[in-house]
Amino acid sequence: MKKNKIILLMLLMCAVMVSSANEIFQPAEKERDHPFLIVRKDQYPALRAKSTTEPWKSMRADALARSEKGSTASAYPLQEYVGAAALAYILDEENSQIHARRVRDAIIGQYSQIRVRDGGDWGGVVPPMGSFFVAILALDIVYDALTPEDVKACEEVISGQIFKINRRGSWDDVRKGTHGTWDIYKGDRTTPDDEYFNGILHQITEDGVSPVTNHYAWERVGGGNSRLSKSGYMDVLEFTGTDNRYYNNERIRKFQRWLFGSSVNCAKEMAIFGDMLPNQGISNDMLHRRVVNFDSEAAGYAAWFHEGRPAIGHILTYILPKSALPEPVVPSSKIYTNGGAFFRENADDPNGLHAVLYNIMSQDEWHTHNEVNGLALSGLGNRLLVNGGRLGEPTRPAP
Repeated sequence: MKKNKIILLMLLMCAVMVSSANEIFQPAEKERDHPFLIVRKDQYPALRAKSTTEPWKSMRADALARSEKGSTASAYPLQEYVGAAALAYILDEENSQIHARRVRDAIIGQYSQIRVRDGGDWGGVVPPMGSFFVAILALDIVYDALTPEDVKACEEVISGQIFKINRRGSWDDVRKGTHGTWDIYKGDRTTPDDEYFNGILHQITEDGVSPVTNHYAWERVGGGNSRLSKSGYMDVLEFTGTDNRYYNNERIRKFQRWLFGSSVNCAKEMAIFGDMLPNQGISNDMLHRRVVNFDSEAAGYAAWFHEGRPAIGHILTYILPKSALPEPVVPSSKIYTNGGAFFRENADDPNGLHAVLYNIMSQDEWHTHNEVNGLALSGLGNRLLVNGGRLGEPTRPAP
C-alpha cells in the first residue's frame, strides 16, 4: 500500500511538471487582434468598396503608385511611403503580401537609419517622432501578414528609436503623441491621456482661436505633416475608445471652424500674425480631411480651401475621415471675444479683402507675441500688411 501511494504521488508530480512545462513552452497568444489603432479588419470590405468612386479611387491609385516607388531613408518621405503601402495592403488584396513586406522592409531597413537625437535639436526630435507615429500605425495594419520574427524585428527598431527621445522635453506634444500611440499598441495605456488632452485645449481659447499664432495653429492641433503625432494621437485615442473627448469637444470644433475659415485669406493663404515667417504657406496636409469627424461647418470651409487639390493615397487621408469632404462653403467674417476680428469679403474671389485684428487675452506660450493687437491685411491676391516675425526667446502677451 505504501509503495502504491509513493507511485501515485510520483505520477501526480509528473503530471504537474508536464502541465507547467506546457504553460512555459506553449506559444504565446497575441495580446489583441490587429489592426485596431485606426482600423479593424472587418472594415476592409467597406474600404475596398469605396475605391470605385472619387475621391477614394484617386487615393487608391496614388497609394499603389507610392508603394511601388519606394522611399529614401528620411523621416518625411518615409511617413508618406509606409502610410501608402499600408493602405495598398488593404485595398490591393491580390498583392497584399507584397505591400506588407514593403512596410516591414522600410521599418527594419530604413527607419533604423533615421537620425534620432534628443536635446535641443528640433530636427532630431520632431520629424522622426512624427514619422514613427505613422510607422506604428502601418505595422499595426500589416501585423497579421508578417511572421512573429518579422513583427519582433519591426517592434525592436521602433522602440529602440523612439525611446532615444525622452517622454518629456522640448516639443512635448510630439513626444506624447508617438509614445502614447506606442503605449496603446503595446497595451500599456488603456485609460484617457489627461496630460495630452489638457495640452491640446491649452492651445485653443474658449472661442476656438489659437493663442500660438497662425503657423503653429496649422502645424500643431491643425495636423501639419511636419508634426503628425501632435494631432494624430487624438484619432488613435478616439478610434480605440481609450479617450473619446476630441471629436465632440466644442472647443476643438470651434478651432476647426476658425482654422479653415477665419485664419486664411481670400487667396487661401494664412494671415500673417505672430511668430511666423512673412511668406508662410499651408501644405495639402494629410490630417486635414479628418475635419469631417469634428464639424460639418468646418468641413465645408476645408472643402473650399482644398478645392481642386486631391488628397494623397495614405492611411490618414483614406481611413481616418468618416466621409468625404462636403460641398465647399466660403467662410464669412467673424469676431471672437478672445481672439480678435477676422473680416473678409464673402465673394469667392482670390482678389478679395481680408483684414485681421488678432487679439489674445488669455493663454500664452513660447510663440505668443508681446503685443496687444496683431494686424494683417490681404487684398488683390497679395498680403499687403503682415504682423509677423520670429522673435527668438519666449515672448508673452501684453496685459
